[in-house]
Amino acid sequence: EQGDVIIIDEIGSMEMLSEKFKNFLNKLRKKQNIIASVHRKISKEFCAIDITNIPFEEREKLVDQIVSNILNYKKNYIN
Repeated sequence: EQGDVIIIDEIGSMEMLSEKFKNFLNKLRKKQNIIASVHRKISKEFCAIDITNIPFEEREKLVDQIVSNILNYKKNYIN
């Protein structure tokens, strides 16, 4: 629960069946910047600044874009 950015890999339908996990995630989202891979079927459950659908074969190209988005967000919203 500490750090500038929390990265969560693969939040899917199965994870969202756990009330304990959903409560933890909601608590975390209120105070942390989160980068998460979320299955498209449940992406509407998340309030997010940027939701991007990423084809599997394109995922490696997005590292620079993600870092840039984080830096821009911090520069514009966190002071």
